[in-house]
Amino acid sequence: MPAAAWVALATAILGTLGVVFAAKINGRASLTTSLDARAAKVLEDALKYQEGEIVTLRQRVDDLEAEVAACERGRSADRDRWHHELEQLRAELGRP
Repeated sequence: MPAAAWVALATAILGTLGVVFAAKINGRASLTTSLDARAAKVLEDALKYQEGEIVTLRQRVDDLEAEVAACERGRSADRDRWHHELEQLRAELGRP
């Protein structure tokens, strides 16, 4: 076989190998891209879930603060009532 035939055959084999390797690299890149897209979607969903949880927790904190404020008002009213009753008892006993 002449040298030109060997060169053409070697070039064809190397070209075929180059196409195969390029296809493998491209396939991995597209797989990585699809994995990246899925990971980004999962991350977006997780962030949306966390935002919802934060809103829910903030609402719960607001509710608890309102409940505490109502309890404080009740304690203050109880304390005023207790002081008033104590003053009445002291007045009945003639104590200052």
